[in-house]
Amino acid sequence: MKTCATVNSQQHDYTPALMADGKTLYFTSNRPGSTGGRKSKDGSFYEDIYSSSLQDGQWSKPKKLGKKLNGDYHDAVSSISPDGKTLFVYSEKGNGDIYFSNFVDSTWTYPQPLSNKINSIFWETSVSITADGQTLYFSSDRPGGYGGLDIYKTTKGEDGEWGNAQNLGPTVNTEAAEDAPMIHPDGHTLYFSSSGHQGMGGYDIYYSKKEGQEFLEPVNLGYPINTVYDDNYFVISADLKHAYYASRKPGGSGMVDIYHVDMEEKIEVEENVQSEPEPALVENTVITSENDKEVDEEMTEPETKAVITIFKGKVLDASTGLPVGAVIKMVDNKNSTLTAEAFSDPQTGEFELVVTEGGDYGVSTSKKGYLFNSINFRLPEFSEYQEIDVSILLDKAEVGTKMVLKNIFFDSGSSDLRTESLGELEVIKDLLVNSPDLRVQINGHTDDIGNSIYNKLLSKQRAQSVVDYLIANGIDSERLEAKGFGEDKPLVSNDDEIGGREINRRTEIEILGESENG
Repeated sequence: MKTCATVNSQQHDYTPALMADGKTLYFTSNRPGSTGGRKSKDGSFYEDIYSSSLQDGQWSKPKKLGKKLNGDYHDAVSSISPDGKTLFVYSEKGNGDIYFSNFVDSTWTYPQPLSNKINSIFWETSVSITADGQTLYFSSDRPGGYGGLDIYKTTKGEDGEWGNAQNLGPTVNTEAAEDAPMIHPDGHTLYFSSSGHQGMGGYDIYYSKKEGQEFLEPVNLGYPINTVYDDNYFVISADLKHAYYASRKPGGSGMVDIYHVDMEEKIEVEENVQSEPEPALVENTVITSENDKEVDEEMTEPETKAVITIFKGKVLDASTGLPVGAVIKMVDNKNSTLTAEAFSDPQTGEFELVVTEGGDYGVSTSKKGYLFNSINFRLPEFSEYQEIDVSILLDKAEVGTKMVLKNIFFDSGSSDLRTESLGELEVIKDLLVNSPDLRVQINGHTDDIGNSIYNKLLSKQRAQSVVDYLIANGIDSERLEAKGFGEDKPLVSNDDEIGGREINRRTEIEILGESENG
């Protein structure tokens, strides 16, 4: 355990907010040089929000965020969403509320208040959101709790609005204060600070595992993280290897400091190391993957390792290689539900998604004026933490442009669309609705196994199934054609299954031009 030397100052440095991949840190400081230049009655400067990036194992010199986030008064960070696109900040407006800022076009937007289901006329101090963006945990001292600050949660409804706040109950909350909730990207482990549970003194840091809809008895993280001093604002990387928190314990740079904990050094590692997982499979994209071994651990850390995958990369123009600002959607093919959504930065093309469960996923990347990109993403059910880095190439929506539909599925020998295809079919429909001048052709292809005449017929029937779905869902039949090529146009040799025949069995979308009604 050590202080973050390049991050800390002689003043207060606290509330670390960590990106899921552990490579960007946001924090609050009242060091000299605050944006407004104002000072408190004790002579200290007002607080500003800073960021630092991990470079060659060291944190870079902190940079103050722009004036949209740092104003003339106190500005403090609360947390960062797992995808890195939403920053939650604390404001002293009213009696203390939580605001959010989105990262758009390489800059943070002006903060906007969270819903009045979260903010109240009372004190709201900290907030943390799940990886799917559907549940938000926050601390508040509103009436009806168990005493002081309590931790609450709220869930988004079908209308996209936050529902009524629900107190987490007496297992988590006490008559004293519970603050700084941090829900791990796995959605099942809640870290928080408390001055009410039995601890070492002042605020201590705890975690509680979620079982069903309830949180279990909190566990103290123990020494050397917790001390007789106030230890607070704990955050941990998605791979559970690195954690940061704030403490005023002696030996720091001055006042409250941010400390780094190497969780693998903190725990006692047993001799038996589990075998490496099957890697995630992503088809038809440029990809690198980083897999980490998992170790059995003592009770100083949650017993079960999280199943977390960071799916990140860049969206680029296929012709120029320049970055493209696009929307990336991940759908669980099993039930056709949207599990994650991100927007690539138009200046860099970068994006990041967090996947919390194994499964078969379809990833579509779209931008007006381009043909969308389709990826199939298969993640083993018990995969360990990993990062998957992809380069997604988008082709301009021009006559002759083709793309393989990686998430259109048929049973062997059948032309009936499987339910796992629904997510991709909706993406095609959206493309045609948003580009009413486009006329497209759906192409069916097979490998060379079996009778060539039958293969051509089957490929045409499969293409027609896609067209029939689109017509049934409101697309003008004049804008659609279906064609079957059978085994006539292989992409690669049919000599082997995985590297050949599987690739050649495909459904494509091809742009024919503008519709007569466009």
